[in-house]
Amino acid sequence: MKILLTSFDPFGTDSENSSREAVSLLPDAPLGDVVALSLHILPVSFARAPEILSQLVASERPDIILMTGQAARSSICLELTARNWVKSLHGDIDGFLSPGQQISLSLPDELHTTLPVESIAQALTAAGHTVAVSRSAGTFVCNRLYFHALHTFPSLPSLFVHLPLTPSQASRRPDGTLSLPSADAAAALTALITLLISPR
Repeated sequence: MKILLTSFDPFGTDSENSSREAVSLLPDAPLGDVVALSLHILPVSFARAPEILSQLVASERPDIILMTGQAARSSICLELTARNWVKSLHGDIDGFLSPGQQISLSLPDELHTTLPVESIAQALTAAGHTVAVSRSAGTFVCNRLYFHALHTFPSLPSLFVHLPLTPSQASRRPDGTLSLPSADAAAALTALITLLISPR
């Protein structure tokens, strides 16, 4: 079984991205011969990230798409929903700005993963990881990528996971911003992969 696993480059004033830092700690095959990981780092670009994902799916032919990104949240968030909406007041890496607009006028307002995120979150929490189910992947590139995956590859199980900031990132944010060490995030991702490939 092959899992296409993506993370994002650093963006803005950050020199790191918590998703890239966590994914970089994963071995190529965390479960031996059971699963192979195809790891790729995407640019924080509304236009290019979905295009690259499509190219990777065509060339890698994965069984599961697992996408990761960062968010200033208190827990690891399994995203249930991708919204048909983009909003970018500060611009992506290419300078794209949008006050708010639909991705496609012909598609539903929301698309949902077919994976059982509620039971997955419960299992990860029981294993000691701080995990929650989220019903909003935001309106930035993470959500745009997730919407693209769910719409373009409906037969492929797909999931987007937001990881909290790293401690060094949080230290440069307002006091009280929560963080998660990259090693802990990587351990949670490994446990998540184990669940994804388990018979259901």
